[in-house]
Amino acid sequence: MEFSIGVFAHLIAEGALLGINQSIEPIADGLLVLESFPRSAWRKLKMIPLPAKANATSSDCEERFGELAGRYGLKPELRPSHDDLQALVAGLAGIAIVGRKHDGYVAEGASPFQHDGHWVEGFIVNPTAIQ
Repeated sequence: MEFSIGVFAHLIAEGALLGINQSIEPIADGLLVLESFPRSAWRKLKMIPLPAKANATSSDCEERFGELAGRYGLKPELRPSHDDLQALVAGLAGIAIVGRKHDGYVAEGASPFQHDGHWVEGFIVNPTAIQ
């Protein structure tokens, strides 16, 4: 948690914009800081979440990627690692945001606020089954 807070603080200090509204608009130049959680993304897509890295088998990764590839037109011959898949599933929300597809993502939870000089909480941004 401390690492994530530090990364957010650094990016914001360098000029990145923090997503503070549930309706998110892409920015033309610069970075937009949003929070994601892969397990939540899998669930929002109505897919079985990928098991924790220590428990995931190669067939778990292949099955989840196969389903994502079918839904999103990805090259089925790719072989992403566990970490690649977790980043991919969470990043699908960003693709919808950049494409201005407001029905392709959802921002849920509490709006971010400052506490003791740093940002806390914040929306979890997930892809939706509509993209």
